[in-house]
Amino acid sequence: MRLFIAFNALIYLAFGPAFYFFPQALAGLLGISLGHNTALADFRAMYGGVPLAAGLLMAIALKKESWQE
Repeated sequence: MRLFIAFNALIYLAFGPAFYFFPQALAGLLGISLGHNTALADFRAMYGGVPLAAGLLMAIALKKESWQE
């Protein structure tokens, strides 16, 4: 189970910041147009911030023994 969590944490921690810091480029690869600032903010939050938070939570879970019971 720890290997599964570690693998997922790495994936989320890689994609989260990438989508947050380079949203226009990655949205273009997905065929999404971010024409307004609200679209950019929503894209950063949903595809950048949420995966980053999930990855951090998984990484913390790997370190906390009490969370692994």
